[in-house]
Amino acid sequence: MTTPVSRPPFDDTPPKLAAYLRLCGLAPAPADRVAAAVLAESAARPPAPDADTDEPALAGALARLDEWTATLTPAQPGESAAHRAMRGRTRMFLTGLPASWPDSFLTAERPPVLQSALDQATPPLAPALKQTTMSPQALDLGPVSRMANGTWRTFDKWPFLGSVAVWALFLTLVGAAFYLVHF
Repeated sequence: MTTPVSRPPFDDTPPKLAAYLRLCGLAPAPADRVAAAVLAESAARPPAPDADTDEPALAGALARLDEWTATLTPAQPGESAAHRAMRGRTRMFLTGLPASWPDSFLTAERPPVLQSALDQATPPLAPALKQTTMSPQALDLGPVSRMANGTWRTFDKWPFLGSVAVWALFLTLVGAAFYLVHF
């Protein structure tokens, strides 16, 4: 019978969220302030049904961040909320929003300079694909390949020599197996 693993008595969600916000680009002091505000806001919300049950506050805070980044970009027809949030997060990182405008991070108010920077931030597009054809090429495996190719050509000239070599190899392997099994 296994004993359940006990959880530590402290909640490490605020430091985790603050560290995540610092990785997003916020300075340490605004990251701690925003983390405390977001955790207080997410504690008032009911947890999402698909949220991680071990850390519902952190899951709520990350859901709040996804909701906010979805507002950074206009919706496109047929686009899912997750894809819109991903595009918004891309724009957030391309503009350097957390570092340049920390007071506008996770708020609805955006200065005109920030809004124009968000409008101009477009992710780089992938290059267009070109259809090409690939013709089979012989692989050059170096001198070993050339020697093996020459050996098989010799066997092609003298089929008896090839059959003797194959039988000799076969009998050598059978003899080696017999020796290893019995001795």
